[in-house]
Amino acid sequence: MSVKSKYDAHEEKKNMYMIRKLYAETMLDGNFQRWGGVDKGSGWSIKASNDYLTSLMTNSVFNKIIVADIECCLLYAKRMSDEESEAYFQDLWDRGYKYVSIDGNNTSSTVAAFLNGREKIHFLDEGGHKKTFKQLTKSEQDDVMYTEKLDVATLRQIGIEEMCTLFQRLNVSTSLNGQEHRQARWSELSQFIREVSNLPEVRTMFTNFVFQAKSLDKRSHEETVAQFTMKLCTDKNLFHKPKLDLFYETTSSLTESQKKEITMLLKIAARMAEEQGPLANRNATRLSRGQLLALLNVIQELTAGRGYKIKNTAVLFKWFIKKDYDFRQESKTVTAEDRREKSYQHWLDQFMHRQLQDRSLAKLMEAFDQVEEDWVTAGYLTKRRAGTEAFTHQQKEDLLYLQEGQTRKGEQIDLFDLYSGRLHADHVVSVRDGGPTEIWNGELMFAEDNLVKGPKSNEPHFDFQHEVFEEDEDSLEKEDENELR
Repeated sequence: MSVKSKYDAHEEKKNMYMIRKLYAETMLDGNFQRWGGVDKGSGWSIKASNDYLTSLMTNSVFNKIIVADIECCLLYAKRMSDEESEAYFQDLWDRGYKYVSIDGNNTSSTVAAFLNGREKIHFLDEGGHKKTFKQLTKSEQDDVMYTEKLDVATLRQIGIEEMCTLFQRLNVSTSLNGQEHRQARWSELSQFIREVSNLPEVRTMFTNFVFQAKSLDKRSHEETVAQFTMKLCTDKNLFHKPKLDLFYETTSSLTESQKKEITMLLKIAARMAEEQGPLANRNATRLSRGQLLALLNVIQELTAGRGYKIKNTAVLFKWFIKKDYDFRQESKTVTAEDRREKSYQHWLDQFMHRQLQDRSLAKLMEAFDQVEEDWVTAGYLTKRRAGTEAFTHQQKEDLLYLQEGQTRKGEQIDLFDLYSGRLHADHVVSVRDGGPTEIWNGELMFAEDNLVKGPKSNEPHFDFQHEVFEEDEDSLEKEDENELR
């Protein structure tokens, strides 16, 4: 079935004046589109725009602009009882848009920039001379604006999920980067990654610490958040790009507790970035992605793993930068043969390998153990919850021994997992249900399993848990017998 018949497409040629008007009324939706266009870092370069204009002036282009008509699609969604699409198109209509871009945004953006007199946007005439719109005579300007040159297809019957699919299909041969492909889908996961990555303070954190602003248009920050999210929410050993693709394909949504934790961790890092300001402005070296993920891992271990609230983020950041520097310097003495086992720098460089990222965290937390007590005394850290509700580090080590190095699911765990922050100490009978923070009521499990479990209670599983539960049941029976007497 052709696009025209499937989506009730209306096709016509439009002149450049009409293209500019269309562009002004069109929504470029980052929910599935790339952030392209002349003004965006993921769009055409100035040279690419100028080359396109030169071809356009000689009628040597064959691409098509494709948009969805919001009013028609809204009526179609209502008729099809597609509530999600109806809400989507209604929102855009209420915001004053008439169309949604599906393909050809770079073309429309270039045409609009040319007619608006954007600096450096020009074409080459037959003599090879650069010509901006303002340099043309009135007659030449009229000819440029009102001569029909471009094909436009307006789709009138399409839903939001189909738009995402169509965009991906149309851009198979286009140089979309990996994260643009991953985000070009309509799911709760992609929406959360997009929204939390683009919170104003989180965007500032990325530009202050890691990326130049144009990298954000290419979704580099969203990819970093997706990698961090995958590490927290799955037990995959690796999360390199093919695995990240699979994560998007197999995970439609996160739990509310997972989203809450990820948002909190990013906001803590954002507070550090606000305090420090842009590193580049002080001629300081930007953090690498590996360093940023190492910092986020430390924050996660302190908050979720050890139950602290970070009261002084500046002190923590200064400590992290110092230890990170020391460990990277130490790495210079490590031989190539030993780098996987001993080189902190190698662990940062290969941050997409989960096991190596865990090693960097374990080394940092080992150093943190030396200052933990002093920081609590100084008030840099406070317990996020009452001491009776949080297991101590010693209790966690005792649980590791009592569980004989495995979870209730039979997964092998060790001290390295504990130090890396992969394990949470959970209350078998939850605090909400009155469970105490005692060894018999504790259990180590992977962080992602604990986040999924939430505040619910579990049945006892290990012998040391059963023994106490049985004792409690015997005590209750004796109490009942005494009451009967």
